[in-house]
Amino acid sequence: MPVLHIANGYPVLPDHLYILPTDKEVSVKQHQFQIRPLGYDASLMLPADRIFKELAATFPQRTIGIALSGLTPDGSAGLQAIQAAGGRTFVQEHTTLEPKQMARALNEIRLRYHPLQPKTTTEEKPAIKPPPPSATYQRADKTLQTLSADLEQFTYVASHDLQEPLRKIVTYSDRLRQRFIDMLPDTGQSYIEKIIDSAQHMSRLLDDLVHYSKLSAEKAGFAKTRLNELMDRVLHNLRDVIQNKQAGISYMSLPEIECIPQQVELLLHQLIDNALKFAHPMRPPEITIMSRPLKQQQLQQFPQLNRSLTYHEIIVADNGIGFKPEFAKQIFLIFQRLNDKKEFSGTGIGLALCRKIAQIHNGDIYGESKEEEGSVFHIVLPGTQE
Repeated sequence: MPVLHIANGYPVLPDHLYILPTDKEVSVKQHQFQIRPLGYDASLMLPADRIFKELAATFPQRTIGIALSGLTPDGSAGLQAIQAAGGRTFVQEHTTLEPKQMARALNEIRLRYHPLQPKTTTEEKPAIKPPPPSATYQRADKTLQTLSADLEQFTYVASHDLQEPLRKIVTYSDRLRQRFIDMLPDTGQSYIEKIIDSAQHMSRLLDDLVHYSKLSAEKAGFAKTRLNELMDRVLHNLRDVIQNKQAGISYMSLPEIECIPQQVELLLHQLIDNALKFAHPMRPPEITIMSRPLKQQQLQQFPQLNRSLTYHEIIVADNGIGFKPEFAKQIFLIFQRLNDKKEFSGTGIGLALCRKIAQIHNGDIYGESKEEEGSVFHIVLPGTQE
C-alpha cells in the first residue's frame, strides 16, 4: 500500500496511507487535498480531528473513522463529526497496539464491515448481522467476473479502436507535411510537428496502459530463471542507447529465482532505461547492478512479505540527476512524473509497472535518491514462490 506525505493537490484515493502535516491546515476540495497555513491555534484542533472533520463533510455517510492506538485525545472530536455526518466509527479498546496487532485489528474491522445503513433516531444503532460467507463469496466472485470483463473490453478498445484514429492522425499529418512543406510557414510546420508528436505520445501511452492492465492476468508461467540471462537480453535491446550515451554498465553474478521471465525482464529494462534517460548532463551514465540475499532481520522492514520464503535484493544504482527524497513513494504511482515531459520522454507508467511486477512476484521495490547524486532502486524478490 503506498504511503505518501500529503501535498497540495494530491487526490484522495482508496487503499493509500497519507501522512498529515502537523503544522498545516488540511482540507478536501473536489476530492483533492488542499494545504494552507494554520488559521487557528493548532492546540485547539489536532491533526486527526482536522482531517476526520474534512472527510466527514466531503463524504457524508461514506467516511469510516478508525482509532486503533494512541495516548492523546487526538481524533475524538473528528470521530464525533463522522458519526454526526452518518458515517461509522470503530474505537480500539486497548491503549496501545504493536504494528502487527494493528494489522490484525484492521482486518477484523474489515471482516465486520457492511454497507452503511441510514441513521436511526435512537441512540443505539440496530445490530446488523453480516451476510453468510457463501453470499459474500458469491457477490465477490460476481464482482470479479464483472471487473475482468470490463478490463478485457477496455484492453480491446485501447489496443484496437483507439489506436486506429491515432494512426490516421499521424499518417495524414505526415502526408500534409511532405506534400505542402514549401507552402507552409515555419509556424504551420511547427504545428504539424506538434500534432504528430502528440499523437505518437498518445499511442505509446495506450500501449503502456494495455500492458499495465494485462499484468495481473499474466500470473502463469513462473519458472526457474537466471537473472544474468535476463540482464544480457536487456542490455542487448538497449545497446544503441548505451553506446550513444557512452554509458558504463556493470553487473555481478545475479541469482536464479522462480519468476515470470518476461515480466522481470521488463522490470529490469524499465530501471536501466530510466537510469539512461535521467543521466546527469555533466557526466556519462554509470550503472551498477548487484544482488545479495536478505537476512530474516532485514525482512522486518517489509511486513507484507512472506517470512517463510527466502528473498534476494537486486540493487540498481546510477549516477544520474536523482530526485528529492520526499518523492520516493510518489514515483511509483501511475502517471506521476517529476520531470518536464518535453525534456524527458516517457508516459509516467514505467515505475508503476515495476511496482506491480514486484507485487505479482510477492516482492517489493523502493527507491532512494538525492538530487544531483544519482538513484538507487532496491528490488526484493523471493527465490521461490512456495
